Amino acid sequence: MSLFFSVSGLRGIAFLTLTPEYVLKVSATFCDLFDVPILVVGRDPRPSGKCFHHLVIASSLSREKFVLDGRIAPTPSIVYAVKKREKSSIGIVISASHNPPEWNGLKFIHPEGRFLFENEIERLKKEVSFFSWEKIKNVYRIEKFSPVKEHIDGIIENKFILKDLIREKRFRVAIDTAGGAGSKSFPKLLSKLGCEVLPFNTQMGVFERPLEVNTENIREFGNFVKEKKADIGFAIDADGDRLQIVTKDGKILSEEETLPICLNYLLSVEKKDIVTNFSTTEQVEEVAEKFGVKVYRTKVGEANIVKKMIEEEAGYGGEGNGGVIVRDFNMTRDALFASAIVLSFLTQFNDSREFKKLFKKRFMKKLKFFISERRIPEKILDFTQKLNFLEINGEDGVRLKFDSGFIHIRPSNTEPVLRVIIESEEKEVVEEWERKIRGLI
Repeated sequence: MSLFFSVSGLRGIAFLTLTPEYVLKVSATFCDLFDVPILVVGRDPRPSGKCFHHLVIASSLSREKFVLDGRIAPTPSIVYAVKKREKSSIGIVISASHNPPEWNGLKFIHPEGRFLFENEIERLKKEVSFFSWEKIKNVYRIEKFSPVKEHIDGIIENKFILKDLIREKRFRVAIDTAGGAGSKSFPKLLSKLGCEVLPFNTQMGVFERPLEVNTENIREFGNFVKEKKADIGFAIDADGDRLQIVTKDGKILSEEETLPICLNYLLSVEKKDIVTNFSTTEQVEEVAEKFGVKVYRTKVGEANIVKKMIEEEAGYGGEGNGGVIVRDFNMTRDALFASAIVLSFLTQFNDSREFKKLFKKRFMKKLKFFISERRIPEKILDFTQKLNFLEINGEDGVRLKFDSGFIHIRPSNTEPVLRVIIESEEKEVVEEWERKIRGLI
């Protein structure tokens, strides 16, 4: 069993690889890195969350931070709260995102309102090993606040959100929150937008499906959307940063389609360049070509995407896991904001089934294989080097580009698995590559 400490934050199995002692130590070390007065904290409703929440607060108080306690709240709400405080705070989110409920983790928010970049994570890891409790001086105070209210108000007033048109439409919206941190906040947002909310899997802390959003995990929700005759369905993950869409006929759109659908709308309002990762669908390039903007690709991990967005002055970013980032609003994946973007776009269509007409048909397969070491097996590397690809990129594992698609092979940052993404305009090509790769592992 492993403890993962990467650009995606700290993640492990609660009380086994992610120990209370280490959570105390790393939280305090993080507080020492930034000379700001405030620590904003929040969590998702995992069983271990309450314990780690108290540990983070205790260590932050010992480092002379004034703690703003957001309690259970979606990750993007906590990130938004830090950004709103204009470099006077840092933040910690206690969540393991899409990992199973027995996992937990810490996500570290920079005073700029973004997650730590790779070099900053490396500095934090290094400083933990030298940390001492000797410098405790004054213990500061805690104040509860509502990051969700701030976040929802910000979404509704954002220039991209057609709040009046959405309210006129009075959409019937089905939601599946996986029992996670968005179970109360997501209905609040939709109700404020004048939608009728149809809840499914929304009992806080009750995890009735796997926490990751993908077509297999939300199959029952697709049936629910159709049965209830909803105009649209939205499924999110445990900490509320990933969004998947279901159309009114119960058809589950791939989580890969969330970003390109949102980009179609965003670019129609304001043209800006895009950043995504090497694993995400090439539908992104299709949308970019339509609007005449650039696409930059970078390593997997939203902090890597945000870093590239800042470097290239790109306005939009995201990942094929259902994550959408609008840099001027919130420098993290934000499922609540993305849902409001989709509803704004939906006001321009007869119904949500028309979203499928926006793109050429593509086929994608996402495979994962459990591995004991975080590296690509030599057999696969040897095999790929013998073949003729249009482009081979080794920045993040290996990405192989061919005429009708791509293959991306990389060790995960958050699980002991090797991830393989295959996409092509031809289903047979995907199936053939899958057979070859499975034969090598």
